[in-house]
Amino acid sequence: MHRWALSEVFLCDSHRTDDTHFTAAAQLPLSYGYFRDRSGGEDHHGTLLVLEGCRQAVTYAAHVHQGVRRETTFMVTSWGLGIDDATALRCGERPGELHIGGHITHSRQRGGRLRRLAFAMQLSLDAEPLGTLTWTSAAPHRPVPPTTPHAAQHRRPIAFTVPATRAADPVTPRTRRTP
Repeated sequence: MHRWALSEVFLCDSHRTDDTHFTAAAQLPLSYGYFRDRSGGEDHHGTLLVLEGCRQAVTYAAHVHQGVRRETTFMVTSWGLGIDDATALRCGERPGELHIGGHITHSRQRGGRLRRLAFAMQLSLDAEPLGTLTWTSAAPHRPVPPTTPHAAQHRRPIAFTVPATRAADPVTPRTRRTP
């Protein structure tokens, strides 16, 4: 997913269903400064938020389900988001539940290395049909160099390769009652 802050990770589940298909789920927060465009109003999830949830699902699917090496850099070359019903973007009382049914529509390898991946996704939000998303990514012909020599020596692991350890029992949120 290439995110370090937990508050920026929306993907909460992903499963490979066969060689070219996956399902994923993302939780869309009710409030998020960067990914909330205001064109739909305060009571709607922004389309950038939906796009970011799908980007994380595609990134995870490419690396984990398709075996793309961690050091592979892909650039988005095209994407298209089709919203069938804008009312499906309406916020409820809880974070939105984005469900993604994705499949690889095109894959190209050159010299034994994956060079291009294209995905198509069917989207639903809070169990209501939302629309479709198409996504094409390509690896650059030359490796993208790190910004500094120091960065090349000290690459950090991507978020889903960091081992998870259970520090304590989960906290159950409770509301505070005032007398």
